[in-house]
Parts: sequence; structure tokens; C-alpha cells
Amino acid sequence: MQKTILVADDERAVRESVSMALRREGFATVEAADGNAAWLSITARTPDLAILDISMPFLEGTAILARIRAAHMSVPVIYLTSRDEEIDRIAGLESGADDYVSKPFSMGELLARVKAVLRRLERVDTPNDATRSLTLSVNPDSLSAFWSGTELGLTLTEFRMLERLFRRPGEVVSREQLMHSAFPLDEYASERSADSHIKRLRKKLEAAGADSALIETMYGAGYRIREEKQ
Repeated sequence: MQKTILVADDERAVRESVSMALRREGFATVEAADGNAAWLSITARTPDLAILDISMPFLEGTAILARIRAAHMSVPVIYLTSRDEEIDRIAGLESGADDYVSKPFSMGELLARVKAVLRRLERVDTPNDATRSLTLSVNPDSLSAFWSGTELGLTLTEFRMLERLFRRPGEVVSREQLMHSAFPLDEYASERSADSHIKRLRKKLEAAGADSALIETMYGAGYRIREEKQ
């Protein structure tokens, strides 16, 4: 079945170019020129994915996402943002966004991220495939994480690292990326300390009953969360 993607951006050129590229990839598209129009479109017909510019008239992308989550709507969101600060991008992910792309962006990169988000959702929705999210859950609002209902009791640094890995199941995350997630304002954070934090994180997961190999070390590359088979 053809998937429908909402493209919401107050820049007409951005909306039209993104929509055209998505249609060439076989997606149906709906466009919105401001936040109110985007929200009305979502409530009228829930899209399979929404691409939201963060800074839009009337209603920002972050406010739309907050409404989506409050209404318990299963709409994955990719932010478009021109903000350069790393803290803004991390805050965007912690607010519940599935991914973000910074302007100016490569159309190829945006398309790749759209497909990756949709693939992750398909894996979660397939009963006989990986269902890691049924046992490991991460709550950005309360900065808490649980394994099979047991709270892990993580420090802020540990939470940010786990949340970064959690959003890329099966994909390798480098030590540098983990440290930027944990310390977004510290450009000199040591990559070596990532190993110590991951070691403590593993112990807390194991104490809650998780497999010791849930977080895998990819030597010379970083870490990844192994997708659990049920």
C-alpha cells in the first residue's frame, strides 16, 4: 500500500522540492504551509510519516509533535531545522521526534532517513520479527528507562547514551556520537570515557534481567543495541 507523507514547511520551494522527490520514490504527499494547516491535515487524515519544519508560523513543529503524542497518535516525525546548536537537535529528539535533518540538507540524505524510519516501524509492527521495544522502553519526558517493567535507575549521561542507541536499533553508533549525545555542550568530552559509561549501563541492564550482549561492542567503530528476537 502506498504510504502518505506530510511535508510541512513555510518555504514553498522546500515543500515542493521535498514533495516531488518523495513522489518519485513512490510516496503520496500532502503539503502544509504553516503549523495550523499541518495539524488540521494530520487530524483529518493521519499520515504514515510527517516531515515538520521546526520554525513555522502559528504552530511550531515541536508544538505539533507535542499534540501528536498527547493524542496518542502513531505518527513518526522527522524535523527539518536550520538551528545549528547541538543542544537544540538533541532536545528535538528527546521531545519524541524520530529523526532530524538540518538545513541546508541533501535530498538523498532526507530520503534515506525517511526510508530508515519507516523500516524501523515495520520491524516493530511485524509480530514475528524483532520486538525489542516490548522489553526495553525509554521515556524522554521523565529521563527514565525500563527493562521488562523494571526501572534501570540511570544517570543522565547513561540515559542519553541509551536513548541514542535505542533510536538506532541494529545500527552502529560511534563513541564520538555517544559523547556528543551525553555532553552536547562539551566539544572536548573524551571518547574514552564512553567505554566506562557503557560498562555501567550494561551492569544495570543485566541486573534488570537483560542479556549481557544486548549492547554490542563493534571494535574500532562503536556500539549498537542488538535487536531481540522473541
